[in-house]
Order: sequence, then structure tokens, then C-alpha cells
Amino acid sequence: GSVYEHRVSHLRSKISAFAYAKIKLEITFAWEFDEKDYQPKDSCTCPLRHAFMLPCRHLIPRQAIPVPFSMIGRRWIICDEVLQQLADNEIVDEQHDTNTDTNSTEQHQDDINTTVTETLKNKFYSIISEIDSKANDVTNQELETAIGQLESINNSLVDRKQITNILPPLQKQKPKGRPSSTKRNASQFEVVDATIKKKAKLLTKM
Repeated sequence: GSVYEHRVSHLRSKISAFAYAKIKLEITFAWEFDEKDYQPKDSCTCPLRHAFMLPCRHLIPRQAIPVPFSMIGRRWIICDEVLQQLADNEIVDEQHDTNTDTNSTEQHQDDINTTVTETLKNKFYSIISEIDSKANDVTNQELETAIGQLESINNSLVDRKQITNILPPLQKQKPKGRPSSTKRNASQFEVVDATIKKKAKLLTKM
């Protein structure tokens, strides 16, 4: 096999075929480039790195070590176990940083939620990328079947505006206490007081 095989063998079947082929090619450049022609990673403008989130020849270590999954954009990783491990590692790192600031608990929880969301989205993009890469190798009937399934999924993803439209209208809250348009009955004290005043008025006329 290739002298670089041990550097990428752990990636096989765990990342997309497109990403695997690109990384294998970049490893040869990272190893064989002359030192004087080697561009520092800080000044690298490779589209592979910045647009596709894949390690280029300037980022891959020149040492004969395996390429870590942490260098690869999550959208290319198709192995759930690897994605979960990366997410767990990020959470542990975030927890370590959070312990230095007891006032950042809520922010830490938001970061965990963001990590989970990004992991799911990258998995979604990876599957879409895999489907796209296979589109030229299938029959028209298979394409029609795939399109039907994708349209069904798309239709099931109801956006927030549509959900709001189907919710029942909010009921008007009844104000607490006696309505202002009604008159309350007099209390027993007020009845007695009115009777006394009435008798006193009659006595003054006698």
C-alpha cells in the first residue's frame, strides 16, 4: 500500500469518499514539499481548507502521524460514533473553561446546545453531500424514487410561520374582581347605618 496509508486508514468509511480522496492527495504534498517552498498555515488561502473545511497541505502535519478527525469539518464525517466523540470532547473542553467562571453557567448550557445542533446539521449536510456524489451513478428510476423521498421530507419540515398560523387564537383573559359595569349589594353594616340615619332624620322633623 501507499507509504501514507497509515495516516489515513482510520478515516476510511468514517468520512465521505470525496473528503477521503482529497485528504490522501494533500498528505502527499504536505510530505514532499520542499521546506523553502512550504507556505505557513497562517497565510494559507486554500479553498479546500476555507470553503470545504478540510485539511490542506499547509495544515496537515509533515510528521508521519494519523490525520486527526478534529481537522475535518463535521459535514464530511459519516460515522455517528466519531461525531459523538468529537461532541463529547468539545463539551469537556467547554466545561473545563467554564469552571474558571462560575457566572457563565447559562452561557455554557447554550454552548452545549449549539454543539449538539451543529453536530446534527453537519450530519445532515454530510448525507446530502453523499447523495449528491452518487447522483451520476444511479438510474432514472432510482433518481425519481430519491426525489420523491426528499420532497416528502421537505414537505414535513413545516416552518415556524406555518405552525403559528395553525395554532388556535389566544383566549381573552377575564379581568379579576367585580366588573366595573355592575353594582355590588350593600353590606350588612351599610344597611344598619342607613336605617339609623333614616330614623334620626325622622326624629328631627317631629
